[in-house]
Formats: sequence, structure tokens, C-alpha cells
Amino acid sequence: MFQVFLWRCFLEGSLRSILEELVLFSRTIYRRIGIPWEMTAKGVEVLVHEMFSRLAADQKPLFLPYAREMVHIFPDSNAAAHDQVFI
Repeated sequence: MFQVFLWRCFLEGSLRSILEELVLFSRTIYRRIGIPWEMTAKGVEVLVHEMFSRLAADQKPLFLPYAREMVHIFPDSNAAAHDQVFI
């Protein structure tokens, strides 16, 4: 689901669907089923890292702003690690 939203934002050229739909859905549903927010944030980091690592060098600059924002939209308690995702 997160991957679909990230690609949707990339294609639309806007993070609006993540901000208006995915965050609200995640907070509502994950809280109800007992998934800690830190686990959600770590899952987003892993997903973004995997997606980024599979892109060709010329594709990475196009995708990077969306990937970086996705990680920052779903912060965990270790904010310093966010930039490590793209190294």
C-alpha cells in the first residue's frame, strides 16, 4: 500500500495523497490493531531504501524528493537516521 501511494505521488507530482489519505489511514488503522508507530516508520524506511536501490542512476534524482519526504512524513524517534536511508 505504501509503495502504491509513493508511486502515485511521483506520477502526480504531489505528496497530497500521502498527507491527506495515507497518514490518516495509517494512524487510525494501525493504532486500532496495535502496530506501533515506530514499526510503521521503520517499514517506510526499509521500503524507500529498497525502491531507491533498484532505480537506475539517472532515475534516482527524479525519485529522491518523494522518497525523502515519505521518510520525513513518517518519522520515528531516531530522526538522525533518516538521511542514512539514501546513502
